[in-house]
Amino acid sequence: MDTSELFNFIMNDPNAPVPSPWERVVDLQGRIIYYRHGVTGFMIYDFRPLVNFGGGVYLEMVEDPLGFNEIMREVRHLMGLPTLYLFCTDCAGRTVYGLVDNPLVSCPLCHTLIMFYP
Repeated sequence: MDTSELFNFIMNDPNAPVPSPWERVVDLQGRIIYYRHGVTGFMIYDFRPLVNFGGGVYLEMVEDPLGFNEIMREVRHLMGLPTLYLFCTDCAGRTVYGLVDNPLVSCPLCHTLIMFYP
């Protein structure tokens, strides 16, 4: 299963139709969007709206006396790397995959302290 077409869509033109066989699902109760692969059923949640609003903390929001965050930001920029990361957790009782914009220090679902570096 190739996720690169989905990621390109999300980063470059999220208002366009979702590339097949992916479909966008809006969970109104959970207030989250996820993308479901129409053939395999594989799901990727978009955690970006949850992070830094009570559901996880980006690494750059943590005190950084050595300037690591700035160095990583500059390296990503110089290398032309996208700022979209696939995050995986199993704290919900099953494996959940989600998208985030930056490295995280706490899980958007359970708030457990983690150290996720790309």
